[in-house]
Amino acid sequence: MDPSDLGGGNPTGWFTAGGIGLAWGLTWLRKFYSSTNASVANDRAEKDMLERLTEENKDLRTTLETVTKERNEMYRTVGELTGTMKAMKSQLDLQEAQISQLTSEVSQLRQALQRTGYERRNPEAS
Repeated sequence: MDPSDLGGGNPTGWFTAGGIGLAWGLTWLRKFYSSTNASVANDRAEKDMLERLTEENKDLRTTLETVTKERNEMYRTVGELTGTMKAMKSQLDLQEAQISQLTSEVSQLRQALQRTGYERRNPEAS
């Protein structure tokens, strides 16, 4: 084959040029569809990932709501227990004051009895 065969009117040149063009076109189409298919696959993967993440987000929100309710219930319980503890502390302080007062009264009564000589008259009381 002579280089001049690819020129003007030789049918071999036209077929050769057409074959090269066709090969180039098929290569370009293959590359284009390959990248398009990859893009479509990527889009599908992104869609699947978004659906999974959305579902996971719903699950996490449900869990968060449950944990928040439990936490609030625990805060309420702690508040009630704190109030109960303060009331019991107040009651304990009042009872300690009453015990101190009664102890003081018993001590005064013993002293009064000693002054009157009760123990000498009733030896069984000691």
